[in-house]
Amino acid sequence: MHRTYRSSTPLRKANASVAGGAFGGAATGAALGFLASTVPARPRAAVATITLLSVAAGMAFLFHRPWQRNTETSQLLLEKGPLRWAFLNGALLGVGFTSRIGFWLWYVIPITVWMSGSAIAGMAVWGLYGGARLLASGVVALHISRGGVQPDVVGDRLLAIKPILMSRLGAATVALVTALFAIVGLG
Repeated sequence: MHRTYRSSTPLRKANASVAGGAFGGAATGAALGFLASTVPARPRAAVATITLLSVAAGMAFLFHRPWQRNTETSQLLLEKGPLRWAFLNGALLGVGFTSRIGFWLWYVIPITVWMSGSAIAGMAVWGLYGGARLLASGVVALHISRGGVQPDVVGDRLLAIKPILMSRLGAATVALVTALFAIVGLG
């Protein structure tokens, strides 16, 4: 069953996805930050160290599964409508557990939140991550809606500049985490 949603432009769906990502990340960060606030600093540091060592060991021995495009229409999209689905999908992606668990840099987010020991810092860190992770979809949707590029070539163009984007993402993440450590007094 195919439905047409006139109010569900690519830009509105992208905005719902970004909002969902920020919401999902903020809720997760607040929960982990609150939990961390109940643990003294030294045990928190021990847990963070063990986590980092486990992730490093795991990444050294595990092989990464190659990326593949999933082109099937989700049943949830058909049942819930595109705006609600975009928000729910954004919330799941903003948390990161569902798709980023094999990407080593993702672990910086929960460890930073854990070490902050603050629900507010956790909400800010993970919420920023969740929203920023999905912000590219908003930029792409805006570009498509203005006629700047055809939707079917967006993926190919992004894959062509992936090395540049990854190096800039890494640098931005290090800068963000450094600034957050300084803000919460851990630097």
